[in-house]
Amino acid sequence: MTDLDQARDGAAALDAADPLADRRALFDLPPGVAYFDGNSLGPVTHASRAAIREVVDGSWGTGLIRSWKHGGWLELPARAGERIAPLVGAAPGTVIACDNTSTNLFKTLSAAVALRPGRTRLVIDAGDFPTDRYLAASVAEQHGLELVAVPAHELASVLDERVAVLTATHVDYRSARILDLPAITAAAHAVGALVVWDLAHTAGAVPVDLAGSDVDLAVGCGYKYLNGGPGAPAFVYAAPALHAAASQPLAGWFAHAEPFAFAD
Repeated sequence: MTDLDQARDGAAALDAADPLADRRALFDLPPGVAYFDGNSLGPVTHASRAAIREVVDGSWGTGLIRSWKHGGWLELPARAGERIAPLVGAAPGTVIACDNTSTNLFKTLSAAVALRPGRTRLVIDAGDFPTDRYLAASVAEQHGLELVAVPAHELASVLDERVAVLTATHVDYRSARILDLPAITAAAHAVGALVVWDLAHTAGAVPVDLAGSDVDLAVGCGYKYLNGGPGAPAFVYAAPALHAAASQPLAGWFAHAEPFAFAD
């Protein structure tokens, strides 16, 4: 037996003993394909095919407009949020699935800035995902704040009483480096600043404890490691302590306490 044969047999034995070995059968992957691009789009599952057929043929095809109520469509954002919550260490009632990551980041950054009036700085990771940096710059400009961009390892060093909000991505999209979320959050809180975390490369792949780390606000996407598919909604987390005081800038129909009252 050659070294290559031994290596192959060893790998096969490890695969057979893997507690997640049966997971691959849940995905409808082409034969012979080893798929490693879940960071951009998770593969389709057999369950999702069945669910889509049920929605198209049943809830939509047969239930029609009645499905907003009888199919539970109106409650889907909250129900999906409750399913995501345990994956990010969040308590019930703190996560909702909606919009996309960019929209949610804009909303959470705006809400956080508003909760820290009189402060003049918004701190970001200079190497963060470009979209996050663009949105942070937009929020800073709209609120007249100074945008402070530093490398991830320097984030804590620029925190002081001038900082309203710090935002960063938990897992770096290029290197897979994991930031010390609890320590950075604690450092921000020590100077009275709020923190908004991007969990796009975290949820479904890397453990995180938002509640245990006292995180203020967080966003993430549904189409990567959560396997939501094209157009899948993102999600927002807000700590219970902020629910009463926080408000976000995009107040549409469902932002009203009684959306079906059709009030003037």
